[in-house]
Amino acid sequence: MSWSPQPEPLGQLAQFLKESLNPRDKTAQKNAELALRNAGTNPDINNYLAYLCISPESPAALSNDDYFVARSAAAVMLKNNVKTSYKTMAESNKEYLRSTILQGLQDQDKRIRSYAGNVVTEIVRQGGILGWPQVLSELISLIENRNGNIASHIQDGAMSALLKICEDHKKALNRVYDGQRPLDFLIPKLIDFTASPTPQVRSKALGTLNFFIDDPMPQAMQDNVEKFLVQLFTLAQNDQDEEVRRFICRSFTKLATSTPALVLPHLSGIIDYILVQQKSDPESDLALDAAEFFFENCEVAELQDGFNQHLEKIVPVLLESMIYSQDDQAKLEAEAEEDAEKEDKE
Repeated sequence: MSWSPQPEPLGQLAQFLKESLNPRDKTAQKNAELALRNAGTNPDINNYLAYLCISPESPAALSNDDYFVARSAAAVMLKNNVKTSYKTMAESNKEYLRSTILQGLQDQDKRIRSYAGNVVTEIVRQGGILGWPQVLSELISLIENRNGNIASHIQDGAMSALLKICEDHKKALNRVYDGQRPLDFLIPKLIDFTASPTPQVRSKALGTLNFFIDDPMPQAMQDNVEKFLVQLFTLAQNDQDEEVRRFICRSFTKLATSTPALVLPHLSGIIDYILVQQKSDPESDLALDAAEFFFENCEVAELQDGFNQHLEKIVPVLLESMIYSQDDQAKLEAEAEEDAEKEDKE
């Protein structure tokens, strides 16, 4: 769009945003908050906030640290404004937000990318999928990186935003719009993204797919679940990234719960993989995610015979993972002695 900010009010807004988060000067903070409330009456306030959020260069005499504070405050204020008043915004302001905010996903700072992603998600939440139908294809284009010129941090930012949208709009994405269901093209793309050279994209693509492994499973996921399982086996054999391995474990857990008949022929190999992850570092998040596979699925009727055949290697690992620290042992021993004394008195 052709809108552009006026330099003077832009610089003042950045200064007020920075000072509004300065607890060391209560007077300046109070004055800044009042100025921001007054600025909120400007019909273009959200355009200014979006501009600050996506612009890495300071419009005022602010240090890099101070300008980061201002940009963060701008993003939070913008998200809140979208949440409370997006439906009543002028269409021209909505168009400006939709046409610019994705640039924030390309920022060098991961925190700004996250803030921008929150705004993107809130716009979709308030306006609906049909209110911004291009957002999915635009995010997918950034993640795909077909020309090979999109940096990995940009792909990561786009994947984070796509994950948030899918988490918030599982049902909406499974509806039919103009004869098309978004999940029909989204699920295959997400499976492709689990093979991305960027580990953050791989793990978040797995996490996004896991939203759709439910009962009842969406038809688009049913149509691609075997392809997804094959890709999980490929990742399990080759991927050394710990975060990716965590999500592999979560995917196996959800698939075993939702589609035990599909998992059963491969259960032995999956159990071996899960046990390796659990033993890699018993106190890690990876080990916890691996252990969930057994805790969540031990009572799934279709899998019980399969689990029983491997108890001799499952049980020792689970018991080893339950080893208590010295403090825990002392506490348990004290509780046991207390219980014994109560029994003697009875």
